[in-house]
Amino acid sequence: IIRDLHLLAKLDYKPDIFKFEKFDIVQFLNEIHEHSKVLSSSKNIEVKLSAPKKAIFINGDTVHLRRLFLNLISNAVKFTPQKGEINISVAVKDFKACIDVADTGEGISEENRPKIFDKFYRIHKEGRTPDFGTGLGLNIALAIAKVHNGDIKVRSRLDQGTTFTVILPLA
Repeated sequence: IIRDLHLLAKLDYKPDIFKFEKFDIVQFLNEIHEHSKVLSSSKNIEVKLSAPKKAIFINGDTVHLRRLFLNLISNAVKFTPQKGEINISVAVKDFKACIDVADTGEGISEENRPKIFDKFYRIHKEGRTPDFGTGLGLNIALAIAKVHNGDIKVRSRLDQGTTFTVILPLA
């Protein structure tokens, strides 16, 4: 928790911790895809990547963006049942890279959706063993997206899954 809060403080007050460089988000997502297979293997969740063959360049800090995407994928694994599916896809829309992380998990209720990016917010469900999350992961992910002049949107339906869309400007 202390490390996460320290990172949030740095994001607010020391944006110079970011090292921006131009890179291919498609190649980057291929690496993320490989990591996500390891994260999902214990639950037999299939992770698929849909990306164009050609490069899509953005300016960003790969260390922090890796944290953002691995957080979204880790959450997808946590809330997707055994033998579920996670789909990562990237497309270009309106001069922006739009990266979806979609799962076939339990979904997020309409009532909880506006709060999920709040610090320390965790969804508690009756009958589910509480996890050991801090409620900071999505807040950090959104802060990282904002530093990149981007955003994160969420669509979800209960018992059908959730899609987080990370929107980042092209280089």
